[in-house]
Amino acid sequence: MANCVFDKTGQKIIRHITDDQDSYDPWSWGMSWLFSISDHLFWVLDADVPVEWGYGPGAGYNEDDEYKTIILTKLEVAEIIYIGNVLNRYIALCDRKGQSY
Repeated sequence: MANCVFDKTGQKIIRHITDDQDSYDPWSWGMSWLFSISDHLFWVLDADVPVEWGYGPGAGYNEDDEYKTIILTKLEVAEIIYIGNVLNRYIALCDRKGQSY
């Protein structure tokens, strides 16, 4: 990130999104959030999704998860990408721990 302003904001947002974390399936929880973030960037904000996230858009924006949509609409693009990068690293950690499928 260009500056450290996102650290406190990012930590606050990550604490907020982990309220619904599934301790039995952390990889799936992380993937679900990263996909929602990617969808929001692509369909709602018309922003580039980082290639390293491995996102490929579907047929359209999925607004089924109102909880995630409410959170994401309050964030700036840079904040969303910051959180997505953290989640991408979390998912990689889950992979290394054998928690993916």
